[in-house]
Amino acid sequence: MSSQRIGMISNFRIGKYSKKILLFIAILAIRSAWAQSNDKGVVTYISAENVYVRFENTKNLNIGDTLFKTSNQKPLLVLQKKSSTSTINSRISDETIILGDSFYGVSKVVNTKLQADSQINLSSANHRIQKIRFIDTLKTTTVAPKAIANKWNWHGYTSVSTRYNQTFNSESNRAYTQQFGRFNVKGVKKDSFRNSGLHLSGNYQHFYSQFQTTEAPKWGRIYLNQAEFSTNLSSHLDLKIGRGFQNGLSSIGALDALKLGLNIHQIRIEGVCGFSPEYRTHLFSTQMPVLGLSAKYQNHELPIKWDVNMGWMNQYKGADLDRNLLLFQSSAFNQNTYAFFLLENDITQGFKNARVQSTYLSIQHKFNTKWNAFISYDTRTPWIFWQTYDQLTIDDLIEREAQRGFRFRVNYKQNRYLNWGIQSTLRTSNFRKEMMLLGLNVAHNHFIWKGSTLSYRLNLTDYLTWQNAQQIVRWSDYYKESTISIYYRSNIYSRNSKISSIFNQSSVGAQWSFPIAKQYDLDAFIEQNIQQQQQHLFCYLTLSKRF
Repeated sequence: MSSQRIGMISNFRIGKYSKKILLFIAILAIRSAWAQSNDKGVVTYISAENVYVRFENTKNLNIGDTLFKTSNQKPLLVLQKKSSTSTINSRISDETIILGDSFYGVSKVVNTKLQADSQINLSSANHRIQKIRFIDTLKTTTVAPKAIANKWNWHGYTSVSTRYNQTFNSESNRAYTQQFGRFNVKGVKKDSFRNSGLHLSGNYQHFYSQFQTTEAPKWGRIYLNQAEFSTNLSSHLDLKIGRGFQNGLSSIGALDALKLGLNIHQIRIEGVCGFSPEYRTHLFSTQMPVLGLSAKYQNHELPIKWDVNMGWMNQYKGADLDRNLLLFQSSAFNQNTYAFFLLENDITQGFKNARVQSTYLSIQHKFNTKWNAFISYDTRTPWIFWQTYDQLTIDDLIEREAQRGFRFRVNYKQNRYLNWGIQSTLRTSNFRKEMMLLGLNVAHNHFIWKGSTLSYRLNLTDYLTWQNAQQIVRWSDYYKESTISIYYRSNIYSRNSKISSIFNQSSVGAQWSFPIAKQYDLDAFIEQNIQQQQQHLFCYLTLSKRF
């Protein structure tokens, strides 16, 4: 603001309506410099510190934008990090936020037009380059916003990694390497006639060892998990063709199929006809035809929002019926509670001989700003697809073991930086206990300095005949454009409550992620595993691109 305007304002006599006049002038000045655009999204995940909101796209949202709750127009979140369709946000209010809440962001886009002969500063507000950080996976990337009318807009990621595993100090030293590539790409095209989409995902694997043979081809194999094209035939009718997952059929996984969907107000009816791919290679096969039909009803009006979904599916093996499934699932949620129920029955032998294929019941409740609890019962056997690959699967082994059975978890947020949690799992089979797990986790954010986090986790597992105790101490820090994590893990095993040191082991590891070029990240991981009779060395190097 110039000195002349400052003098004019200072000489202005404050009258009865001076505050309102100044506010009106300020609003006019802001609106003349910025164009406002509202983008709506839905809360998909809530952690101790952050709230994750998914949008159709985030091209109009910038770091630092405020997100408002749709139901009451209150500013509750500030955008900290973003990808092409999701945002990570910090709270600026103690008001309760639950899964499914709707938010909109008011983003500011400069109206100044770019001159063709001028030099463009890519870090300026005219053409902003976003620095995206995913703390959970230690990934950092750079994304340039793009949106071209009537043309395909693409987003997703690709990565290529090489791994080296070495076993030494044993009777026979062994080593093997593995190359792993993955991709997940989505394209959207919107025009005045129809909306179209294309979703591709899969991975490439190559394994080599002097001591182990595989059935895979010499030069590796590509596994295609999704290759689905979608388009709307009218305002109520849409079509999908290719390999994709079935939202209304829990146990069937991906199909090579044709799907036709009908949307009438709050009801969606979808029919599917196709084939199950060959399980080991994921190649197209006509050996197992599938027919299915599902219907879904949504009611997202307060005070309670709820969904109901019913599905029917026949799977054949040749000309014979292999499985006949009936599915019912429902969810209900408000500001403090989220409940979900899934029941799937196999009625291949008739209703009298029907048996439970899958059952899942979960309830999550937030008592206040400090306490929240989660309880579930799960008999599902989850499908495992390679696009869910996690680089640190070793740390998740016990958690993956505890997916089925009764689970209970309580979290307490002592203050802004310190979080406590306890969890318990009981797995049973035919009314017989198979596994009991008890866990404790503590996390301190901004440990010593801002950006650093120290966490501790203890898991005690009883498998009846043998027991296991696992401890993990992890420190991570974010510095400029990179993230580093260092951890120590110990495993103690016992059989019939008598410690057996032959299987005990300790591990020290580190992971470092940093950007090396526009939209490219390099991730390095190393772990030294020490046992009584032998040692293991794991080395991973991954190059990824997110766009």
